[in-house]
Formats: sequence, C-alpha cells, structure tokens
Amino acid sequence: LTVTATDPASISYIANYWSSLNAEVVAYVTSGSNVAQISFCESRRITANTAPSGGSYTLTVDQPFNNSGYTKYSIRGVAAAQSLTWRAFDLVPTYVAQHLVKRL
Repeated sequence: LTVTATDPASISYIANYWSSLNAEVVAYVTSGSNVAQISFCESRRITANTAPSGGSYTLTVDQPFNNSGYTKYSIRGVAAAQSLTWRAFDLVPTYVAQHLVKRL
C-alpha cells in the first residue's frame, strides 16, 4: 500500500518505523466531498514500511485488503502486547457468577 502524507514536510520516519510501534493502517473511502461520511473501510496491521521519499512511502500489511479504490488513510500506533492486562473478579452472588458469559 503506497500512501502520501497530507503534510509531507512533517514526515521524518525511518524504514520499519510503524511496524516497531505495533501500528495499523485504516484505509477508507469517503462519500462525496464530506470526509465525515465513510462509505467503507478496512484496517490492517503494518508489518513493514519504507523510508519516505517525497512525502510518500510504502506500507506492508499483514493481510491483503479485500477491496481497492481507497482515497484516505490513517495510521495509528497500537498498545504493545506487554501493556495489555487481564483482571480477575469474584462475583457475588454465586448465581450471577455462574450465569455470566466467560468472555467479554
């Protein structure tokens, strides 16, 4: 996926910068000229990226996109796996605890 930044002057990424942040790219198509109306979108995990050249760079993603013709892209860093936590709860009364779905 080759993307071009809206403000290329602010890009100073190195190769594989986004994959080191556990980032994902969201590709979407907007309806008409209204950016707030999204027709459809897909997101993929970034596994590699090239260093920018002229405000553009290429992203490699974990799975191919199912669609094409995307007009906008956004990239965001995701929490590292080490920062994800689980919590254990003791639920009272017992009847409620026995009837809850185990996965939320």
